Amino acid sequence: MSVVRSMTGYGQSQVEGDGLRLAVSVRAVNHRNLDLVMRLPEDLRPIERRIGDCLRTELHRGRVEVRVEVTHLGERPCQVRVSRGAVAELRRAAEELGSDGLAERDLTFADLLRLPEVVKLSFEPHSWTDDDHRQVLGAVETARDQAVAARRHEGERLGEIVTGFLDELGRLLVEIEARRPDARRRLEETFRQRLDELLAGPPPSEERLAQEVALLVERSDVQEEIDRLGAHLEHGRQLLASGEPVGRRLEFLSQELLREINTLGAKCRDLPILRSVLDAKAACDRLREQVQNIE
Repeated sequence: MSVVRSMTGYGQSQVEGDGLRLAVSVRAVNHRNLDLVMRLPEDLRPIERRIGDCLRTELHRGRVEVRVEVTHLGERPCQVRVSRGAVAELRRAAEELGSDGLAERDLTFADLLRLPEVVKLSFEPHSWTDDDHRQVLGAVETARDQAVAARRHEGERLGEIVTGFLDELGRLLVEIEARRPDARRRLEETFRQRLDELLAGPPPSEERLAQEVALLVERSDVQEEIDRLGAHLEHGRQLLASGEPVGRRLEFLSQELLREINTLGAKCRDLPILRSVLDAKAACDRLREQVQNIE
């Protein structure tokens, strides 16, 4: 039974306490390695490493973006700083434009609020405690677990698809192996006919001819490739059942499968077998596409 996990998943959580509302989201997509991207308020940079450690315990591959948003629920002391010199210059400019009929003379405080260089609001920063940090980490863990659950759910579907491709390759391999004796016999007959046609003069001894034909047939035999393909398919099933992050290893395995299939196709000259080889290549390509989504 497959227990792989996908690399895509999403989780979120929200908690309130001590005048704060924390909203956390964890979004994971495909990536060659583990790439953590943290969108945190500057106040939480001191625990960035701990947040990363929390994610790494369960997420081993993919591009993972965690976003933490903090909303202050209660009123906080605030200071308003106004650049009086800038206001005076703005007032003078407004009066000049007004007297020339180019603009209204009125300059309200609402107008000044649109200019952050002129009016600045400074809120007293929140004093983060150890309990606050634990609350943040708990919210991150909850969102992470949701993302992991989504990965597992998607992984079940992926595992079934990948298992199906491995089974299809196994079936094609059985077909190829079953056709191999007839293909070997036809190949031997073909080589004998060609040697008879090409040889001039007195024909060689039957023993020498049999040795040469056997050598040519041996070089075209695909038993080694069949054996290695069978071993690769069994290894793939073991990886799917291991419960470990095996996406990279399955990618490498699919490359090895395709390499053996290509070698088999290059050596074999039997038409029925070549048709099975083409089907195996198509199945292997689809397999490679799917394993790229596995953690």
